[in-house]
Amino acid sequence: EEAEALGRQVASAVASHNVLVCEPIAASTPWSSLASPELRAVASADSAAGVPSPRGIGRPVISMAWESSQPVVAADRARVFAHRMLGQAFAAETLQPPPPAQLLLLWCGGGQPQSELHLARVLVPVVSPSTPLGVVAPKLQRARLQASTSSHQGTGHFLLCKYYDETRVAAVVLQEPEQSTRLCLLDVSELQFHPSPSGFDSSHAAVQALPPAVAAFDGLFCVDFSDPLPESYMWASALRVMSQRGVASIYAWRARRLITLDTQAEEEEEDEDNGDEPEED
Repeated sequence: EEAEALGRQVASAVASHNVLVCEPIAASTPWSSLASPELRAVASADSAAGVPSPRGIGRPVISMAWESSQPVVAADRARVFAHRMLGQAFAAETLQPPPPAQLLLLWCGGGQPQSELHLARVLVPVVSPSTPLGVVAPKLQRARLQASTSSHQGTGHFLLCKYYDETRVAAVVLQEPEQSTRLCLLDVSELQFHPSPSGFDSSHAAVQALPPAVAAFDGLFCVDFSDPLPESYMWASALRVMSQRGVASIYAWRARRLITLDTQAEEEEEDEDNGDEPEED
């Protein structure tokens, strides 16, 4: 409640200076889709008690990133340079302005037979700073991925996720019934997004109205898959990534375990210890 009140105060303060679009996200807990009664019971208790990540496992965590428009700007600069080298005049008005950067959203959502990976894009048109709040209508798009393959008879669940960079996603996947946990790296640059006029509601009815989820591991999306992690990581409660260093860390608060994986090495190197718990987001 305190965090929500602070969020409203920040939104109000920012809105007095800039155009602001507020879009609610109704994300259901991914643990609600698990078959394991033990995991579901713990997640439900953590959620009811309001225990946040990295300690609790009952509340979905939303990851955000910005989709850059730099490639378009670089292309325009190259065109100007080429015209100047040829001694040709180049009218400034022929330059195409780069599209506005899009906000990328990512979360794991339950409520279905499998907890899915939800991806969303928010494009806010560029308008005058004097435009009143609520006049600007953002363009909303979303897509869904399932942690399944046609060759495996079990059920996969996306539990934790983070944007690794603007085109790749790191996610923790739990496979049932064997309760095997892995880290996967997905390339979502070619993922097809669909308009979402109803917003980002993750209720069963809202999700059923969307196009079917795409199997993440049957197509061109899966970049890398770790070996199965130790059993204690079925309690994974937090995921941290650092693409600059090529690492991802998974923390299991109940087991007091922290593992760091090298996401760039050809042969994965793992460094596991009883380290201190990571800071909360």
